[in-house]
Amino acid sequence: MNTQKRRQLSWRAALGIGVLYILVGLFFLSNGTTTAAVIFVILGVTTALVPWVQKWWTARSAVKH
Repeated sequence: MNTQKRRQLSWRAALGIGVLYILVGLFFLSNGTTTAAVIFVILGVTTALVPWVQKWWTARSAVKH
């Protein structure tokens, strides 16, 4: 149960950090720095998607073996 709880927290943390990166990207966009904005938005989306990709990859590996 402890592992499941930790995994859930990391999922929330990844989502929170991803949203934070996206907000920083939008802040840069409002200042007219398009390159930094694009980098932060991509970083945010990637960070937010990491837990789902890990879950999918783990399920895929388990089926494969």
